[in-house]
Amino acid sequence: MILNILFLALFTRADFYQSQAISEKGLFTKGIEGPAVDVNGNLYVVNFNKPGTIGILQPKQQPALWITLPEGSISSSIRFNATHEMLVADYRKHQILKIDLSSKKTSVFAKNSEMNQPNDFAIAKNGDLYLSDPSWSSKKPGRIWTLDQNKKFHSLATDLKAVNGIDLSPDETKLYFTESISGGLYVYDLKDQQLTNKKLLYQFKKDTVDGIRVDMAGTIYVARITEGRIDRISPAGKLLNSIQTKGKEPNNMAFGGPDGKTLYVTIRDLGNIESFTVPEAGREWKLQH
Repeated sequence: MILNILFLALFTRADFYQSQAISEKGLFTKGIEGPAVDVNGNLYVVNFNKPGTIGILQPKQQPALWITLPEGSISSSIRFNATHEMLVADYRKHQILKIDLSSKKTSVFAKNSEMNQPNDFAIAKNGDLYLSDPSWSSKKPGRIWTLDQNKKFHSLATDLKAVNGIDLSPDETKLYFTESISGGLYVYDLKDQQLTNKKLLYQFKKDTVDGIRVDMAGTIYVARITEGRIDRISPAGKLLNSIQTKGKEPNNMAFGGPDGKTLYVTIRDLGNIESFTVPEAGREWKLQH
């Protein structure tokens, strides 16, 4: 009993889950999203000041313009793989870009004209990408794709619509995604690049879910856009707690900080970034460390 009380006290410390703004309002457009942290602790967020850009927030500094993407390209998500390469989803041109961190040279990593748009994506340890491809039209299917190490795309699920946030479990046997229109958080079993056994893990209000991230304990963090909070869902589908944000429209997240236990949140309505500390490091952070 005493150990249980100490454990509970440790994981409900006052400094956990206290969201604070770490950048000024309005520095990013309404398209702010796609946060990702490199191995040096720098935070990158898309659409700084105008569409088609990426901003950088270095520790203890305000965001600044880092790069302008090629003409016509606009991104909604950034990821770093295990070898510290920056990959960027360009939804306008249906492609994934690679950007060299030193030279800032941008190249096309892979292109898929069959996609509605590469929206968000997760990276496995072996370098495979899992991409959400939403459709907001009843005439077009939404999908989940994988992009393998040979840069070949494979359609894994087509019975979807507004598939949005996406991430893997720490052992990579589960793939989670949100479906914005329905408000569902779903899970698939994942094996050998095949998705099976689709289940509704948790039902939220319609049109209130966006990006997700998973920590090393398997907890799923869900951005509750329009609800002003981040909800933590257990792998068993239980609501653990909710973290209030200053802004009303949190839409995506990334783990960072010196130990991977800082969660950065992009806020659409305020065009800024908030952050708070959490008990466990993020899966994507651990991939690089």
